[in-house]
Amino acid sequence: MDVSLALLCDSANITSDGKLNILGQFDTISAATFPTVLPLMHLALRFSAVPADAAKERSLAVRLVNADDHPIGQVSGLLSIPECSGIGELLALQTIVPLPNVTLPEPGRYALEVLIDGDRKRSIGLDVTYSGDLKEEADGS
Repeated sequence: MDVSLALLCDSANITSDGKLNILGQFDTISAATFPTVLPLMHLALRFSAVPADAAKERSLAVRLVNADDHPIGQVSGLLSIPECSGIGELLALQTIVPLPNVTLPEPGRYALEVLIDGDRKRSIGLDVTYSGDLKEEADGS
């Protein structure tokens, strides 16, 4: 099973006919103070699976790590793979993982790692920058 799409966004939904709608995709966040808390972001994911994966459940985890690969937080759950209708057919499924109240302790490079059954399948970079008042910094205040 592979992760064919992974995007951080403000919001996302999946329509009744299977369309994935993504609003406000990003890979950089600016904050004026640290630690900073992001009230809500989403990770939109699309997977591809082979027929042997059909009708099974896999564990899905999303782990936030800092630049030194130290974990900041993690969410996890189960991913149900639907039945397959034909031999050799590649299965596609998608899900949206809400990530509420993510605390980022300092500016820098972070990554969201997507793990299936404990194996890292994808890593999405997130740059966090300081957006404080440049005049205050110049004055030394």
